[in-house]
Amino acid sequence: MSDTLTMNAYQTAAGAFARYPREAKLTYPILGLVGEVGELAAKLLELAPETDDDHGLGATVRGILDEMAAIGRVAERAKKEVRDGNSMTDEDKAWSVAFWQAAASATPVPGSPIGKELGDAQWYVGKTAGDLGLTLGAVGQVNVDKLTDRAERQVLSGSGDER
Repeated sequence: MSDTLTMNAYQTAAGAFARYPREAKLTYPILGLVGEVGELAAKLLELAPETDDDHGLGATVRGILDEMAAIGRVAERAKKEVRDGNSMTDEDKAWSVAFWQAAASATPVPGSPIGKELGDAQWYVGKTAGDLGLTLGAVGQVNVDKLTDRAERQVLSGSGDER
């Protein structure tokens, strides 16, 4: 394997390492992605400067990273329950309902701890895309097309998927 993979080559190569029940083909990668994002948030939180302003941007960002790290820990626990075929605890089930209800409504150096976490997250993105019958190349192209369209319409800084 070369040092540089196309997204499609990465998707194929990483897919060989998938170990989870077939019936969890979408749930497991999503829980894994949330878990990896939580781990990334925890590592970024370690780098975020402390702030004395309890109401400023720094405090807000640190609070969000802390919450994401906590959610990631729960997702990792649920993912392992799914992967290992164990039944989830009542606490995990309650969290799962709250998580899905909530879901409805930095550029690190490669090889750094954060870069490695991004690589782990990329594995789950590839599996999620593959389980949905998508390629990362196609998903990436759609995203670039969407961002190009938003830039042309000067709505990059807006909110909402369909702006």
